[in-house]
Amino acid sequence: MAHSKVSSRRIGRQVLRRKPAARYCASWFTAASFLTLGLTGITLLYRHFILYVPSKRHDGAFVEVEYFPSLSEKQLPRYEGQLDGSAPKLVTSIEGGPVEDRWIPRNIFQTYRTSKLSVELVKFQRSWIEKNPGWILKLYNDTEAAAFVRTEWPQYWETYRILPHPVMRADMFRYLVILRHGGMYTDVDTECAEPLDSFISAADRMVVSEEQNFNTLKDLLRSDYVRQHQILQWAFAAAPHHPVLYALANRIVRRTRRLFFPEYSFGLVRRALPPRYLFDNMKHLMNHTGPGAFTDEARRCLEERGGGFVRVLP
Repeated sequence: MAHSKVSSRRIGRQVLRRKPAARYCASWFTAASFLTLGLTGITLLYRHFILYVPSKRHDGAFVEVEYFPSLSEKQLPRYEGQLDGSAPKLVTSIEGGPVEDRWIPRNIFQTYRTSKLSVELVKFQRSWIEKNPGWILKLYNDTEAAAFVRTEWPQYWETYRILPHPVMRADMFRYLVILRHGGMYTDVDTECAEPLDSFISAADRMVVSEEQNFNTLKDLLRSDYVRQHQILQWAFAAAPHHPVLYALANRIVRRTRRLFFPEYSFGLVRRALPPRYLFDNMKHLMNHTGPGAFTDEARRCLEERGGGFVRVLP
């Protein structure tokens, strides 16, 4: 009995000695829990009120998202070898005309927010018509461009519709109109310096031009460009169903889906507004739909398929 009493006292003293330590650990655990909850709340408030608050300069550019179809990779249109033949296929322009053995049809496409152009823009547009007889020029305003995408490419309509900036929609439209019809795309504020037939041959599947080359990444970061060896996309020519244009359109779908619908461990969450930084930094737009994305896909095709699919002019 004496031994049991001593043991009980020892155990009691040990328990008494451990109680302050337990209380100390519990207080630390409670403090850490509150700190974690507080940081989580601050993060959520920051993400909602700072990242996703519409910029006053771009209020009209935001689009409320109601539905975004979950397209699987198998459902996205893709290149199926339409241009793999060694000889050019018979093509014609959008308004008929003579059938020719060439990959790139004699079409010229432009897009602008309205069909009414200024005197200067009309002068630029006329230069394309006068120096390229036999080529058909068609201008799409914003309403016509949206109708084209919805009719000709319903798979891409929801993505096109919710792109938060007009420049992004204009970028996607130029890829889709050339993807469908083939031909030359050029911005309305560009002037034709020489006939297209002087540098676009019947054997060309895609003709692009370098926009800027930087010797170092440091020089690039100081500039307004987004790639060290950037390819311009305000003027390019391609055959219909070109793999670069399929890759571009599908890339925009994937990135826009991640932008509006971030995936968390508990499922897919709808985000009503795009991040604000897309409107405050033009480089983000250029990477999402513009020359950054265009350069990446053109050079990837050049590496995988060779110069027969993409010819880069200096």
